[in-house]
Amino acid sequence: LPSAAPLCVPAPLLPPFPSLPPPLSANRCCGRLVAMAQHLAKIFGTEEDKVNCPFFLKMGACRHGDRCSRIHTRPVLSQTILMQNLYVPPPQQFDPNGNPIPPNEDELQEHFENFYEDIFDEMIEIGGELEQLRVCENLSDHLSGNVYAKFRDEDDAQRALNNLVGRFYDGRPILAQFCPVTDFKDARCRQFEETTCSRGGYCNFMHLKKVSSKLQRRLIRRLEAEREARYRRERRERDERKGGRSRSRSRSRDRSRDGRDRRDDRDRRDDRDRRDDRDRPDDRDRRESSAERRAKIEEWNRKREGGGDSGGGGREGSEERRAKIAAWNAARENAASAPPPPPTDGA
Repeated sequence: LPSAAPLCVPAPLLPPFPSLPPPLSANRCCGRLVAMAQHLAKIFGTEEDKVNCPFFLKMGACRHGDRCSRIHTRPVLSQTILMQNLYVPPPQQFDPNGNPIPPNEDELQEHFENFYEDIFDEMIEIGGELEQLRVCENLSDHLSGNVYAKFRDEDDAQRALNNLVGRFYDGRPILAQFCPVTDFKDARCRQFEETTCSRGGYCNFMHLKKVSSKLQRRLIRRLEAEREARYRRERRERDERKGGRSRSRSRSRDRSRDGRDRRDDRDRRDDRDRRDDRDRPDDRDRRESSAERRAKIEEWNRKREGGGDSGGGGREGSEERRAKIAAWNAARENAASAPPPPPTDGA
């Protein structure tokens, strides 16, 4: 029998495989990572940043405190130290009827400037050179009386923070910590500086108290004196670290300077001696010979021994001296025993 023709069975319809994306090259992967990092850096500390608190990064304080939903990144090291709620203005005065007495602006300014000067001097003494010292006059709890001290470098801020541990001011403990604020331009309230802030004392931006120009000039002079003292101290420490090389150089410079001074003195003496020689008549031709000097010495010896031709010009012997002494003593005794002369009529 002829073989039957094979049956044509259609293949089952299967769903198509999903198309896989082409593998990313190393360059495209790095490009995406760089773009993501740039985006995160661009929104860091802004309202778009959903991780870090922008107010804490700008002012070092947040009205929500530890209850804030965003992270408060506290720096391990910074140029700026924040002393929370350190300045307290004078209390409000009331009259006998309970009505508030308007404060005297001059007294308030004097009270603040005394506080400002105390803190300024203390920061210079325990830390180093100050760049800025700011005090807030806001009324909200997280900004009221905050003092920001920005130093020249981080080492000065670290030294000041270590010295503030356990310290008190006006009976209240000093709560000091590093602050992320290094530029106060973004933290200040522009409305308050230009005219008047519409939010008043409860604004979330800094309302900074102003210092008189007279006090500023006085503090600048102190800062310059401290800068000079700091420079001399650092130079002395640097010389000590060099192991005495600078001291040996200074000693060699002193020795060379002393040698130059001695040479100058010697040259001046030589010039003076030469001038004296020119002014004095020349007596080198009248200088005695050795034979003449020996003859003079022999003549002096003969005179001293009493054997010279001059007779009484020689030196006296012991018997002659004793005879003269006896004659002087006898004359003195006779003068003492003689009666006083009679008074004259003119007396």
